[in-house]
Amino acid sequence: MSLATHIDMTEDNVSGLRRVRFQLKVDDEIVPGLLQIPDKEGPFPLVFIQHPGLASKDEIYISGTAKKWAEQYGWACVALDAPGHGERAIENALDALRDAEKASIMSKQFAKEITVTIDTLANEFPINMRAIGYWGFSLGALLGVQACALDQRFRASVLAAAGTSPLTGKLTNDVLKGLQETAILLLAKTEDEVIPKDSTESLFSDIQCRRKELRWLPGGHFMIGGDVITEGEMWLNEELAVKG
Repeated sequence: MSLATHIDMTEDNVSGLRRVRFQLKVDDEIVPGLLQIPDKEGPFPLVFIQHPGLASKDEIYISGTAKKWAEQYGWACVALDAPGHGERAIENALDALRDAEKASIMSKQFAKEITVTIDTLANEFPINMRAIGYWGFSLGALLGVQACALDQRFRASVLAAAGTSPLTGKLTNDVLKGLQETAILLLAKTEDEVIPKDSTESLFSDIQCRRKELRWLPGGHFMIGGDVITEGEMWLNEELAVKG
């Protein structure tokens, strides 16, 4: 078990939903997060909802989706500020998209933060450890590949607007072992001006897991519409209900 070395939590309750803002110390990093969890008896599936680049856990399409899923499905929904973003914002936060060394550091750091978050929240709240899911868009999806693989406990993952990248890293046999029990849905945009089509198809081909599917949705990269959220919602609900 990998617990945070320091935890700060503040909580309020809104219409039967516990909203927990927290900060976890992971190595030398302070990781801010927002957990939305039903105020009733668990255990609850745990679902990460991760933001794109230059955004944060508090964007309405992140926190609002987390609220909806927590209320509708009884999931514990959590969002983290990725390295260099949100409350951790730095200049040139997206340099890691173009620099292999920075990408490796960022990807490994985020993967560790995901594992520590799972273990810490499970130590504090009624979490169903057999039903862990992930939804990420763009940066959140790119970082999610290695994070889900290295943690090895994800039942389902939705990666939207993603392709091969320094952030996805090399999908070695050791990495792929961590995805063997994961069902992965890759959502791609037909007019994506950031992620080339062949990059998405290459990532889909490289991923080896229990179940995988690639779906194309209309629009460009920056169109985070209801279709992206709904398709992911259906995938997660189908998979997590099995272990709920």
